[in-house]
Amino acid sequence: MSEYPDQRPILMIDDEYDALSAIKNKKISAPELALAIAKLSSVGYSNRQTRELTGLTHDYTVSHYKKAGGLSPSILELWHKNLHIITLGHARALARLPKNKQEHTCREILARHLSVRQVEKLNSNTESNAPDMLAHLHRLAETMSEHIGHPVEISIKPEGTSGKIIVDWFGFDDFDTVCNQLGFNPADHV
Repeated sequence: MSEYPDQRPILMIDDEYDALSAIKNKKISAPELALAIAKLSSVGYSNRQTRELTGLTHDYTVSHYKKAGGLSPSILELWHKNLHIITLGHARALARLPKNKQEHTCREILARHLSVRQVEKLNSNTESNAPDMLAHLHRLAETMSEHIGHPVEISIKPEGTSGKIIVDWFGFDDFDTVCNQLGFNPADHV
């Protein structure tokens, strides 16, 4: 993967073939890898499968790239052109912000050379200033419950920047179904 600013335009990843081709081309930038991973995820690749294809060593790194791949094309282009300033950590922090604040914050990172911690602090300030965050998470839990067919509970830790998602299951067959819906097959790890 390229670590230096690139003057060429960012690769467009439109389908699974583009994603696999980009990953095989070891000279792609981090935002291009993020786009490729997000595309593979959208067509059903698990984190483990993606990790094996990309050579990444941890599933959580795949998750970080996947989140970053969901940033707008303009932010991905800014990242691609400024690899010496914007890191995967910055992109991950940007992805946590509301869409309407992401580009402004990205430009702040470039102008002020903000650290990842500074961007995360902006995230926590934004989250603490959002009085309807709990209501929003409650709606998300209901939507997730409807989607997977199991009760879902979302809780936030005291610092307000992380939490838990709890999915109820009722028997081991149910457990296997929930795991499969999350892209994890328990039978592969027996």
